[in-house]
Amino acid sequence: MLTSCKDKNNPILSDRNFEEGKWLLVVENNVEKTLFVIADQRVLKSNPNGLKLGANAYCGGTTCDGFISLFKDGKLVDTQEFLGMSDLLETEEIKKAYKVATTECIKPEEEVFRQTWDSLQAIKNVYPTRRHIQPEDKDIICFYKY
Repeated sequence: MLTSCKDKNNPILSDRNFEEGKWLLVVENNVEKTLFVIADQRVLKSNPNGLKLGANAYCGGTTCDGFISLFKDGKLVDTQEFLGMSDLLETEEIKKAYKVATTECIKPEEEVFRQTWDSLQAIKNVYPTRRHIQPEDKDIICFYKY
């Protein structure tokens, strides 16, 4: 289920089973040009209310500056948007767990997609995600390095 910044009463980390799968939390701020991730399931599990949106997070008729994305096993399971960093409420444990990250995308041919995916998963501090693009109507791999 995907949500937006309107759903600020639903912290993105609450009601998740971090015991199963490989998770990644991504916090991106396009204005400040920052990208942070948390891959530590222990931190994610112990902070169900550690990342919330404030009262003014609603982006309304403007473009949101920030995005929170939660991935499980490379698939996007939830996303939230926020207007500015002041709208992002984080616990100290969440702030301390952030790792600076970069992201890149590659378009492997269908016959080597699985091989490329498996190779990226084997690299420490790399988290691949599957994205479907249009108009090509095909999957690509975007990955986070941290």
